[in-house]
Amino acid sequence: MRTYVGGGRSYEYRLEGSLDGTTWYTLGGRRGTRAVTDAGDTMTTEAKARYVRVVGTHNSANLSFHLTEVSVYGTPEQ
Repeated sequence: MRTYVGGGRSYEYRLEGSLDGTTWYTLGGRRGTRAVTDAGDTMTTEAKARYVRVVGTHNSANLSFHLTEVSVYGTPEQ
């Protein structure tokens, strides 16, 4: 996952998953004041999810949340 990189800003967010699109659970996220980098963040989980969403909770520069890329990879159930 990648957010806008510029001005030494930091973001906080929660990555959530759901099997039905109604009940959501936390898969991972980012907290703290560490500045974002061009490489973005990588998370690995064994959790099962059909749907994935990002909940932006903080941007050190302003009230917006700037998400530029999200990639989700998985394997189908057998």
